[in-house]
Amino acid sequence: MKNKIKILIVGGTGFLGFHTCLEALKQGWDVTSISTKKPKKIRFIKKVNYLFCDISKKSQIVKTLRDLKYDIVINFGGYVDHKDKKKTYESHYEGCRNLANYFLKKKIKSF
Repeated sequence: MKNKIKILIVGGTGFLGFHTCLEALKQGWDVTSISTKKPKKIRFIKKVNYLFCDISKKSQIVKTLRDLKYDIVINFGGYVDHKDKKKTYESHYEGCRNLANYFLKKKIKSF
């Protein structure tokens, strides 16, 4: 039997992440979502493994993802309200940089 594809969806509790989780489950993949917040009740999906951390903090990524392996990583993470420029910068730029640096050392198929 072929191994299931393991996908990590950063920002999996948001609109795009939620719909990507649904599609990945339709494909038969093992789905993990990582976000700073729990999903809204209407967006909770039983078959998704939910993890929580702030991707702008490198140490939280390492602690949360330690010993976990993924084939695909999709990044939809980021602070939604762009009025707070500092939070927006930290979540979008630093968060993406931290994820990229973390997964550069891992054997993943796609980022």
